[in-house]
Amino acid sequence: MSANALAQYRYEIDHFMANNHLEQALKRLLELVADTAVEEKIMLQSRRLAELEERERNGVMTFDLYSTEKGRIARAINGIKNELSAAMLRPDLELREGRFERLAVICSTTREAYFERLFNSHYFRNIRYHHHEHELKQTVTNTDIFIFDYQDESQDPILKSLLLADGPPVLIHTSGTQIKWLWSEARYQDRYSAANSIYSLYARLEEMLAVKKWMGEAFGRRP
Repeated sequence: MSANALAQYRYEIDHFMANNHLEQALKRLLELVADTAVEEKIMLQSRRLAELEERERNGVMTFDLYSTEKGRIARAINGIKNELSAAMLRPDLELREGRFERLAVICSTTREAYFERLFNSHYFRNIRYHHHEHELKQTVTNTDIFIFDYQDESQDPILKSLLLADGPPVLIHTSGTQIKWLWSEARYQDRYSAANSIYSLYARLEEMLAVKKWMGEAFGRRP
């Protein structure tokens, strides 16, 4: 377990805590740990929180007291988070939660940082970035899906060559940019999916990976 992995898990807990999602923080901690003593601490805080929420809903305590008690539980959760060590975590976490599909992002050098934020390398373990057309010929056989960052029509020749090739299908991130020729030609069907937001980007990627699983070796081949 790397130090970066531990930092990532702590960041996730911090994110839940910052948004006052104590239940989600406890759930994530329970997913992470394999240490029985730590699990008992987590379950104790979970029971305390459930009892507190029930009392507040039933109106048997003031809001000030509720806030005070919830603050104590939050501090206890932060304490558990801060005490986390690699030895406490499940040994198969990185293997179980990581995505190992071979993804190749085609984008400009200035856009790489944007995609690095979208595809956290802690979870997307097998992702590469390409900025030049000649790099693509070397990576076709080692790629499951191309992610193409479409910005303007100057990229049309490269995109068309990828769609017409007998290789990995293409997930096109358009950011709302219209590609009129793409929708009108039947020969490109089943060679691509498209997304115009970060939400649809993740959704289309999951769909394409599911199809890859079902189709096996036929995935990405032209009809």
